[in-house]
Amino acid sequence: MYKIYDFTYEELLKMAFTDELTQLANYRKFKYCLQEHIHSFYETQKPFAILFMDINHFKQVNDKHGHSTGDKLLIECSSILKRIANRYDEQIFRKSGDEFLLLVQNIEHLFHMIHDIQHKLQNPLHINEKMIRCQMSIGYSIYPIHGQTEEELFDYADKKMYLNKEQLETIK
Repeated sequence: MYKIYDFTYEELLKMAFTDELTQLANYRKFKYCLQEHIHSFYETQKPFAILFMDINHFKQVNDKHGHSTGDKLLIECSSILKRIANRYDEQIFRKSGDEFLLLVQNIEHLFHMIHDIQHKLQNPLHINEKMIRCQMSIGYSIYPIHGQTEEELFDYADKKMYLNKEQLETIK
């Protein structure tokens, strides 16, 4: 037997566009917003950027401390990223797993935001009575300089993110 729920249109939209764990906008919403930004570029000629972020060694957190701790780490990192995004009036999204996206409408904010994220996450976070390090690798791409499609923008940002990850590993 199936139970039928009585959801409003607004509730269904929220479920469709919100990540259940972190309560951030999800990847589906990101793709929609990205297409809006690409279309509006042709009217405004104003470039925008994507920040692509990944929590380094997240699998080890899950393996060592358990998935409950990993989930709480994702929630805490999401909260920090959301506060930073809100400070700059920009949009944050959870892509999947330990990956996050920021849609940066004002590219003058780009490097300030990267600095703020790295600075805020340089100290370990208190999760489940443990101190857990949440270092993020960050890549970016600027539309239309680094690509004119979603795929081109992601490829460029992904390469930059992995370069950043390699640099952070070298510093250790």
